[in-house]
Amino acid sequence: MNKIRIRNAHNNNLKHLDVDVPKEELIVITGVSGSGKSSLAFDLIFEEGRKKYLQSIGMGLDFGEQSYSEISGLSPTVAVKQNIIRQSNPRSTVGSRTGVLNLLTLLYSHEGTGQDIVEGEPIDPSTFSYLTPQGMCFDCGGKGEVYRIHLDKIITDDVMTLEDVFIKIGSTPGYLNLLKRNYPEAYHLPFTSLSEDLQDTLIYGAYNNTTGKTSYCIERVLQNRYLRNEDVSAYYTLETCNTCQGYRIGEEAQHVLINGKHIGELAQMQLSNLALFLEELKKYKRVSDFGIELISTILKVLDSLIDIKLGHLSLYREMRTLSGGELQRLFLHDHLNSELSSLIYIFDEPTSGLHESEKQSISNAMHRLKSLGNTVIIVTHDPYIIKQAEHIIDIGPKAGSLGGEIIFQGTYDDFLNNHESLTAQYLTKNLFHLQTKRHQSHSYLKLKNVSTFNLKNLDVELPLNQVVGIAGISGSGKSSLISKTLVPRVKDALNTNEKSRVEGIEGLSNVLEITQAPIGRKSNSNPITYLGIWDKVRSLYAQQASSKKRHYQAGDFSFNSKGACPDCNGSGVETINIGYDIQFEKKCPTCLGTRYREEILEVTYNEKNINDVLNLSVDEALEFLKESKLNLKALEILSKIGMGYIKLGQSTATLSGGEAQRIKLAKEIGKVNTGKTLYVLDEPSTGLSYYDIEKLLILIEELIAKGNSVIIIEHDLTILRACDWIVELGPESGDKGGYIIAEGTVDSLKNNDISKTGRYL
Repeated sequence: MNKIRIRNAHNNNLKHLDVDVPKEELIVITGVSGSGKSSLAFDLIFEEGRKKYLQSIGMGLDFGEQSYSEISGLSPTVAVKQNIIRQSNPRSTVGSRTGVLNLLTLLYSHEGTGQDIVEGEPIDPSTFSYLTPQGMCFDCGGKGEVYRIHLDKIITDDVMTLEDVFIKIGSTPGYLNLLKRNYPEAYHLPFTSLSEDLQDTLIYGAYNNTTGKTSYCIERVLQNRYLRNEDVSAYYTLETCNTCQGYRIGEEAQHVLINGKHIGELAQMQLSNLALFLEELKKYKRVSDFGIELISTILKVLDSLIDIKLGHLSLYREMRTLSGGELQRLFLHDHLNSELSSLIYIFDEPTSGLHESEKQSISNAMHRLKSLGNTVIIVTHDPYIIKQAEHIIDIGPKAGSLGGEIIFQGTYDDFLNNHESLTAQYLTKNLFHLQTKRHQSHSYLKLKNVSTFNLKNLDVELPLNQVVGIAGISGSGKSSLISKTLVPRVKDALNTNEKSRVEGIEGLSNVLEITQAPIGRKSNSNPITYLGIWDKVRSLYAQQASSKKRHYQAGDFSFNSKGACPDCNGSGVETINIGYDIQFEKKCPTCLGTRYREEILEVTYNEKNINDVLNLSVDEALEFLKESKLNLKALEILSKIGMGYIKLGQSTATLSGGEAQRIKLAKEIGKVNTGKTLYVLDEPSTGLSYYDIEKLLILIEELIAKGNSVIIIEHDLTILRACDWIVELGPESGDKGGYIIAEGTVDSLKNNDISKTGRYL
């Protein structure tokens, strides 16, 4: 069968869709954010594809009720979705993930030279791997870095008490109370007067045999603040390991060389430079025939990674530090190399995080995957990728309950002539209402001599009370300049009144960095909890007459405690685990997915029970709760920026990075605003349609009108066109980047021949 036939699809907000998806073609599914694209692509085609494959190999599993009448023509399906493939293991690196490091250990095992090597008893390859006891540097555990506490800057005299020390490092009041409870006699004594053993415990912690965790200590406080991206560099820094010099490997491995370099040096090179190094070895035959064969295999992998714009990474780059777009391209590389055919691949915004000049290579890779005989489905808003599609499916017309319908299906040329599709209208007409020209800023934030990571000793001025765009190709230094330099310096200057590291700080009272990091790490975390509204809603239900009669309190309406269904513990689902990290979920047969005990659901407010509230969208909740007298400002802002379709009880694990970022933004804007806040946004266009980008720009305009300042790290041309000032880094990535190649207004970049962004603006 040359098509996927779907009938009566009604999962999530899909409205009983009938659709035929052609196979062995490059297909784009588009539409406004929340219209139902992921429901069709991932929740239906992918989930049913893998379920049917498992059933076909004899796994007779009960997956619960179907959300369709018919689906046929499916093949084994692979989903490459950002929140599915996100990595967290700190020991997983690009080199270990791609297998290149293993190949290099073999190369050094057979071809390495050194004073202690006997010509001809290869060394055990594990000697060269930071992942093995034989190869790792023991002082840093193979990480190449260690955290160091600068005690001399914390304990500056002999009269500082234990309390003084923990206040100085930024401990919270709750943490101080716990500390006082655990060390009541020592709490008010001078820290230096305590016994050496107690000092050591208070600095580095002690292992608890019961919980396995360290006790209250300076290191724990500082590490928690560091992980929250707070600036603690005066007291606590992640520094290169002195023993291995950051190479992760032991002394023996560092003494074994190929062409004057050990394996750690190769692993820290950019992939593009590593390829040049290995090409030279091959060209001049500086290794044996076996070595040349190994190098050829390695180069094939490296060339593939470079082709999909990952040449700026290194083999030691940790997987957890990669952006969603970088992760997807790495997985794309895996599947291109496997050369499997007759599969269905589904990608989620694969060009996110890419400059316009880098998208051609991704398009080529997608077409190659299709040419192998696969079906490639791409969920995207990117006009560049939409134009490449052989078949387009547009879902809408809007989001949530106003979406879930097929608006268009066909070719690109026909799509542009469709008058019902919002996406098509934005592609063909200039529907954006950009800001009127603002006055020139007379206040600037100034950074000097910035050399973070690949930055080349930069001096930069960023105007305040304007929208400033930070542009440049992947790996050019955008995040190094803003997230890793400006934000921590501004935070430090505001907290310590030390103004020397950032000039112009007088114009600010606060800085908020809104990243795409998840807003909740647990499966039961959701937007209504994150926004601080859930406690108030539960209290509202506890105040109802039927609740008072039964002596219910707010805790009884929590699916995490008293009110939870006893069989699923409030998750609402039954998890089917078949091994290999493959899990499926179906509704809990006891509570039928409501999460609650039956008697809790008998309490209603405005004819809805507490579970009904969780299933409301933001827009529906605003109407439902308008008479409740609750503070709904955060929900109002979400609705205003086009996220009224989000369900209050939706698991935060299902949110895209862009959605998570906008929820954070709504929460922060909902607070009391001084009008002197610097907002830093990291690619807020991720997962946004043109329709939704316009709503985001309107919100940004309001922030500026109130006297705030906005800095946006961004590739999206629509957002960059709306900026008052753009700073572009480049010209290339990695060590070939880190320069400011252009800065000025949009018009000035358009006329700048050096600018790589201006030509697309």
